[in-house]
Amino acid sequence: MNRNLEVEVTFTKSMNEGNDVGYLSWITGAEIPKRFVIGYSAEQPETRRFTAHVNQQVLNLGDYVDEEDMNRLEDTYFDFRTSDKKVVSLTVQFASCLRFITD
Repeated sequence: MNRNLEVEVTFTKSMNEGNDVGYLSWITGAEIPKRFVIGYSAEQPETRRFTAHVNQQVLNLGDYVDEEDMNRLEDTYFDFRTSDKKVVSLTVQFASCLRFITD
């Protein structure tokens, strides 16, 4: 069964490993309680800038999140980087979630 799920993306200034900028966690589908580290690379095309570390692989969030939510991620990330906030979260719709988990 391949259904869309909501995930919460949290940007945090406590992440200081290379390009790691936060994490994502499932809001719906509680059977998947895991968090995944998110990285960011400004050198990549806009839809390929955010990645997630899953099962020792780096997956591109642009393959699982639609363009509108990718734009929201980008806007929220830049607002976060230019603010004094230590943590900022937003919710996005995640498609192909089972492929993401099993990739």
